[in-house]
Amino acid sequence: MSTRLFRLGALAVSAALTGLLLGGAAAAEPVATVPNLDVTATFDRESYRTADVYKLTVTIRNTGAEPLTGLVVVVNTPENGWGGIEPFAAEFANSGPGGTLAAGETRRAEFFGNAYVGTRINTSVTALQRPANKATVLRFTAPVTEVRGTVSGRVFADRNFNGAFDDGEAVAGRTVLANPTYGSTAAQTTTDADGRFSLDLLIIEHWIQVVNDSPLITFEGQEVEVSETGNPELAFLGELAPDSSTLDVEMSFTQSTYAPGAEASLHAVVTNQDRRPATGVQAFCEGGSFYLGAVEWRSRDVTIAPGGTFTFVGTATVPGTAVSEGEVRAKCGFGFDRQNSTWAYASASVPGGTGALHVTP
Repeated sequence: MSTRLFRLGALAVSAALTGLLLGGAAAAEPVATVPNLDVTATFDRESYRTADVYKLTVTIRNTGAEPLTGLVVVVNTPENGWGGIEPFAAEFANSGPGGTLAAGETRRAEFFGNAYVGTRINTSVTALQRPANKATVLRFTAPVTEVRGTVSGRVFADRNFNGAFDDGEAVAGRTVLANPTYGSTAAQTTTDADGRFSLDLLIIEHWIQVVNDSPLITFEGQEVEVSETGNPELAFLGELAPDSSTLDVEMSFTQSTYAPGAEASLHAVVTNQDRRPATGVQAFCEGGSFYLGAVEWRSRDVTIAPGGTFTFVGTATVPGTAVSEGEVRAKCGFGFDRQNSTWAYASASVPGGTGALHVTP
């Protein structure tokens, strides 16, 4: 197995790094190195590829004739693109008083990380001796070859609810995002006329999602995890917004004749012709000089099962102006809002109007 070896017998660490390790303010000058401490670090390979797991073997050795006491040894190992500080061993943790390395003693520990983000693995080993705060630091690196791959798929609206793509169901021009689990650089693209998309990504863990930038077709909760080992073509099935065109309405007055000022009653039978429930169906009416306007409907936010019906019942006062027309009318929509409704019409007679008869000799 090839190795990449780094050795440091005595290298001054910057005051800033020492201050971070101690949790205190940084000094103006570098501090002295730990005497008689030899530190080596060995990668298990000369280089890596994206998503490879690397092993780092760290060895510390006391080359002197006396024990080294108060030792704090920590290793900074990038894991999935993020730095992680780990103690060399429990007794060498920064949170304690420090461990002891006997004269001539050698200790070895292994650390693991992922070559997920970037073109190099950059890490370090820091050793500090208390109470003098003498420090030694070893920085080491290994190259990473970026490996990319293609993630592709299709975005469509399953209009016939068969769970498969059919002609006429493609959703074009929709943004597709790829958010990496580790790192902050997201990739994005736009679906073509056939609803297809393709993303060139690092072969690492991503979350693929379709952006909900249109209320007509939504993709809530459809994030798909893409692993570093490759995936089949992805499919995103959009949920169609409620469509009032699937509602059939038959509306009528319950009487054929009304007097001005009388209470008129409307019945509207709404049939859901869709293959999914119609949820949140309401009734809306438009008023006018001889139209019923302020109709009081007994029901609102109704759910109608696929193929089912529901009868809306409403009442309103016949306007006095209706007598001049000889009838009262109703114009009402049934749906999800005024713009997304099926409109129906009804009329009833309002007798009693007066007029003038002109006779031409």
